[in-house]
Amino acid sequence: MVKLKGNCECKKVSFEINQEIKYFSHCHCSQCRRSHGSAFGSFIEVDSSSFKYNSGKKNIKSYSSSELCKRLFCENCGSNIMFFDGSKPDKYYVSVGALSGNPKLPKAHHVFVGSMASWFEINDNLKKKGISNCRLEGRQSSDWKLIDAIDVIVHIFHPEKRKFYDLEKMWCDPTEINGAIT
Repeated sequence: MVKLKGNCECKKVSFEINQEIKYFSHCHCSQCRRSHGSAFGSFIEVDSSSFKYNSGKKNIKSYSSSELCKRLFCENCGSNIMFFDGSKPDKYYVSVGALSGNPKLPKAHHVFVGSMASWFEINDNLKKKGISNCRLEGRQSSDWKLIDAIDVIVHIFHPEKRKFYDLEKMWCDPTEINGAIT
């Protein structure tokens, strides 16, 4: 069993998680950006039964940032601890910044990129690999993004748009109908 530990900045609140982490995301929604004071908030999903406060439970304050979302933070230092999503009551979304040490986490993915800060681009890994002249298009759209890395172009579609354009059919193997290839 994997055991992770974490705490707030002032260390009044501490916790542990006893499970393997399978979901790790960087959320670009405006609520996460504001509550973290950054380009995105980073979270791991944990089973509520795997999370335990070791200290400071009385120091936790909360507020509802939307109809379904409740955010928890330390009343003393303001550190983000986690949020709850009312549609998934058995899951906690723990702030990765509150984790101690260098935990082994799965590859993160970006969510709510349609709300991404205009001054941030998701191309850090490309630059690290020597591809420095990337462009991002569709920044203002929540339906589609394009990353142009000169030799490679990547299109990212919202699932509804992907279904609408039926992309898998567009790039399928050709078939022959009455002597014509379609």
